[in-house]
Formats: sequence, structure tokens, C-alpha cells
Amino acid sequence: MPVERQYLAVYQEYCRRGEEIASRSKCAIVSIARNAMPHLEKTLALVEQTAMMFQAATYYVYENDSTDSTPMVLDEFAASRPWMTVEHETLGEPDTRGFEEDRTVRLARCRSRCQSWVERHANDATFVLVLDVDPHGGFSPTGILNSVGWMASHGDAAGMASYSLFVRRDEMGQTSIAHYDAWAARLNFWEDRRDCPGGMLWAHMMMPPVGSPPIPLYSAFGGACLYRASAFRRGVYDGIGVNGVPDCEHVSFHRSMRRHGWAMYLNPSSRYVAILPGGGEE
Repeated sequence: MPVERQYLAVYQEYCRRGEEIASRSKCAIVSIARNAMPHLEKTLALVEQTAMMFQAATYYVYENDSTDSTPMVLDEFAASRPWMTVEHETLGEPDTRGFEEDRTVRLARCRSRCQSWVERHANDATFVLVLDVDPHGGFSPTGILNSVGWMASHGDAAGMASYSLFVRRDEMGQTSIAHYDAWAARLNFWEDRRDCPGGMLWAHMMMPPVGSPPIPLYSAFGGACLYRASAFRRGVYDGIGVNGVPDCEHVSFHRSMRRHGWAMYLNPSSRYVAILPGGGEE
């Protein structure tokens, strides 16, 4: 989705500010990976482009239990890039992709591995980019710069989440677009409201103009979230919701940061194309 004309000047100004800040800042990029092919290679190219925008950058990937070529692709890419570290582990747990309770707790453990790595190996970072590695249509490195620029003007911002997109085509060939990462999005509440009237429809229908200012939410992720490193270190990944049962790991992480006075924002200019028709192969 292109930047809307009425917001183009604002978009460009915050990209310019972000570029200037990034040129004198360090960014730690972290990902978890499991069976991320065939989209991983495209993501890695965008990661490298993003890393080069900062004065210095590191990239850590925690891979586990892949049965496709994900481990090989990661190792081959890292072999010629000293700023990248890959760790592999076999946990023996099922590759669930839905709302399963055991999945949220497992993902929280994996995210915690990334957080611990940042603490040990990149504790001088100014920013931390938490990135999912399997978007069908990639993500916008320039959008990350835009988030850097906006974060500088929002002193309470723990993070700037991305605007994740779900593009689908119906039987008549008509294309529609929705906001994808609805489960991690919480407007002004913490509860998992999937079973309430309307469910997550409000989040799927949240389509702010690209280029418009960031929107405050209790929680948002969107596949690529830029965090202020000082806030990222204060967060706790446990995957447990306010009612004591498992919930999206990003929500509990953001709730823990909010207790320390931090806030989350969704940045419409940071685009992440999660799902495309035909898996992005059309």
C-alpha cells in the first residue's frame, strides 16, 4: 500500500529524522524461526538492507525444530555476515500455528531467548527490532526508519508496531485487504476478546492511512516491531493473560512494559505484508 498523498510530506520528514538518528545508533534485530521457507530468503535480504541503515547492527535468530531448509538457509546467510548469529535447538514440540495455549507459552520462551541474547551481546543497542521471518510480501525497511523518527517524538513509546496486511482474493477475483495481526492488537483493554461480540473484527478493519501518525494501543505487534531498547529490557515474555490463562505472548510483554510507564503505538507507515493470495507465489 502506497503512502497517501496528504501524508507524504509528514512521512518523508519522519523518515528523514529516522535516517539521521539511525546513522548514529545501534540496532539489535532478533527473530525466532521455524519452517520459514520459502519466504525466509526474501526476508533476510530486507534484514540486511535494514541493518545497513544503522551505524551498527546485530542480528540474532533462534531456530528450532524446522523440517524444511530453514536451518541451512540461515547458516549459509550468516556464514558471510559476522554481525549475524544463528542458534539451533530441537525442542520436540508440535508446530502449531493457531491460538493453542501451549503455543503461546512456547513462543514466549523462544522470545525470551532473544531477549536474553540482546542483554548478553547487544546491551549497548539503542533499538531492538523484533521481526517475524516469514511474511509473504516482506516488510518495509524505510518504514522502520519512519518508526525511528516517530519514536524520537514520543518519549513514552516502548515500541512502534507495524501495519500488517492480509491480502486475499475471492472466487470472483476481487481483492480485499485487512489488518492481519489482530490477536496481538489490544485497543484499550488487555483481555482476549475473540469470543466476545465482534471478536477481533475491530482490529481486522483497522486500516489507517499510510503515512498518518502512530496510533496509541495497549498492544500491537504486526510482524515487525521496533522497540526502544531500554523499554525492551524491562519487558517480560510469559504468554499469560490478565485472567491467568495463556494469551498472545506480545500482549503480556507489552502489559509488563506498561507497568513501568511505557506505551505502545501502531505505525501505519511501517508496513509488513503477512499474507498474499497463493502464498505470495502468484
